[in-house]
Amino acid sequence: MIPELVVPAGSFDALRAAVNNGADAVYLGGKKFNARVNAKNFYLNELKHAINYAHDQQVNVYVTVNTLVADRELSELIQYLGILDTMEVDAIIIQDLGIMKICREIYPNLKLHASTQATVYNTAGVQFLSNEGVKRVILARELSIDEIRKIKEECNTEVEVFLHGALCFSYSGQCLLSSFIGGRSANRGKCASPCRLPFSIVNRNGSSIKSKGNHVLSMKDLNLSENIDELVSANIDAVKIEGRMKRPEYVAIVTKIYRTLIDEGLRKPTSLEKRNLEAIFNREFTTNCFYGNNFSEIINCERPGNYGTKVGVVTNYDFNSKIATVNFSEDTFVGDGLEFNTISGPEGFFIKELFLKGEKIKKAPANLSVDIFLPFTPILKSFIRKTHDSIMISQARKTFQVGQQEKKYDHNDSKISINKTIGQQQLSSLLTNNKNKIRRTPKICAEVETIESLQEALRANVSEVYFGNLTKNPSKDLDQYKEAILMARENKTPISIVLPRIMKDENESKKTLTNLVEAGATKFLVGDLGVFGLVNEIGQAVYLDSSFNIFNKLTRDLLFNYTPRITLSQELHLNQIARIAGGAPGEIEYIVHGPISLMISKHCPISNIHSQKNKDFCRTNCDKSGYYLKDRKEAIYPFWCDHLSNIHIMHSKEICLIEHIPELKAAGVTVFRIRCQFHRPNNIGNLIKLYGEALSLNIGESDNYFTLASLKKKILDLSDQDLSAGKLYTGVE
Repeated sequence: MIPELVVPAGSFDALRAAVNNGADAVYLGGKKFNARVNAKNFYLNELKHAINYAHDQQVNVYVTVNTLVADRELSELIQYLGILDTMEVDAIIIQDLGIMKICREIYPNLKLHASTQATVYNTAGVQFLSNEGVKRVILARELSIDEIRKIKEECNTEVEVFLHGALCFSYSGQCLLSSFIGGRSANRGKCASPCRLPFSIVNRNGSSIKSKGNHVLSMKDLNLSENIDELVSANIDAVKIEGRMKRPEYVAIVTKIYRTLIDEGLRKPTSLEKRNLEAIFNREFTTNCFYGNNFSEIINCERPGNYGTKVGVVTNYDFNSKIATVNFSEDTFVGDGLEFNTISGPEGFFIKELFLKGEKIKKAPANLSVDIFLPFTPILKSFIRKTHDSIMISQARKTFQVGQQEKKYDHNDSKISINKTIGQQQLSSLLTNNKNKIRRTPKICAEVETIESLQEALRANVSEVYFGNLTKNPSKDLDQYKEAILMARENKTPISIVLPRIMKDENESKKTLTNLVEAGATKFLVGDLGVFGLVNEIGQAVYLDSSFNIFNKLTRDLLFNYTPRITLSQELHLNQIARIAGGAPGEIEYIVHGPISLMISKHCPISNIHSQKNKDFCRTNCDKSGYYLKDRKEAIYPFWCDHLSNIHIMHSKEICLIEHIPELKAAGVTVFRIRCQFHRPNNIGNLIKLYGEALSLNIGESDNYFTLASLKKKILDLSDQDLSAGKLYTGVE
């Protein structure tokens, strides 16, 4: 089966470029609810024109509605989806699970594709979404060809896979780094790309770890042009090019090459096609996890920007005239952009003049020495890179700027509008009407990872515990889990087992779950759809962690069909928490203290530095030395490796909300979780008692302010880290 070629269209020019160069489908976004809000995107009337334009040429249009949606936006979203329905879009791409509920009950004809932001990486996750009405799943980019093939063999659902473009360091949808250090949420379409920023790595002693560069989280670009035959052999339904932020010329060139490779028998790219993929944009290329995880070939520490192509060397430089003599390995033209190495770093400029033997020329032939004026001093014998190929760009532009220009639409003249009043009426019909609200007693839940910590929590009379040491394999440490379960039950304290957030190997994961159930586990805390699906398959109870990104009432209501308890997103403002918690049909949990995971990744910066492929060696070294990221502001971010080789990058500060417990209780939170992983066991009992005291206080009562301030001071005395209120009073836009 030949897969559909799905191409990005961040603007109307990019749409023309995609259509005219062979796209089977395009994906694009409106001005809201779109994970690339900084692309040009489309106003409503422009969107209608774009859909008509693509459909006239038998090209499908998939509209991205792939951000988390706040409750205040739901009525507008409902009307927006209705407009998309009347425009006859071929599908919408979603991250927020609440949208499935809207479409099932109001717009059943809208076809749903699950975004890679949904973090789906196994059969169980695909099957859950399929059962909820999703027709296609865009898989996580961390999968190998064998894992992709297995999913497709076991599911009837359509599957789409990325084959070219930029990569995120974190699993998509599981990154809070931009939100917490830059105030711009990736889950709301405003990622500031902090993984492209410089970081150093230090060990537990504060010593820096030497690397090739300081961009230790910056991923190379994905390029599967030489592997497309293997990818298609997995019988997938669609292959996808990343790039809604890229220029139309990029879309034209990359689309044309992949269209040709597919149409000409899934052949390998020619040397010219390889060169052109490189020339239009690259951060160096990688096959990512296609053949497994080769850490040393995935991260590019040296620089986060475009590398261009190597086109020659500097052979001489005259300091007085500032004339460089260069020898190009390919024809180079006035108008091309070049980059030279200097002692202060790369320097680039556009060629304005070229000289051959003193004569001005427009074209420098390959393998001939020519002269060029340089306003900076290059390093002799160093490579020259071409970062802008004027001829290639000009040819690409002809594919979308030919003939009569398409009509330009002024969005102010649009007759398409959103009626929020109608949307609000429709929203009311969707929300769960919990008339017989159960009054729940607020309680403290402690998350611990050792028997010693569990003992201290139980001695402090904690109401409930979560137990799980994610750096150790539960199957190999089953006795520890048996002991923890027995200890909690003898104390008559409910206990749930914390599972890793990403469990890709389904057979091994099912074995682990079976062993834990045999050890006495009856409830599990899970952090993503894949793990949730696995636990659901064996019929065990689940609680949902904050990484489910529960952001509105509709998602709340949908997930309460499967669980009695949900943990809300750490990106929510207090007012948003109150909206979601109000009238909830189950328990609302919120993390009020402890470390917060900002990223979970399949890629390890330490392994990359050491070119290390042995996972066991890697984990042992990590545990022994202890590693931290340090940013430009000297903030320190701990990171650690779980037993499944997932890397967790933690916030530089612990969340501490003890002063705000009465407000959260008034908002409707009923389970207050304390994560105790970074605390010594002998501190845990005091921590629980202090939060218990805060929980006994009510909002607005006299002297509470002074009591809470006193409790906060005691917390500061217990903590080895700086403390933060997270997003409770800032939220995310």
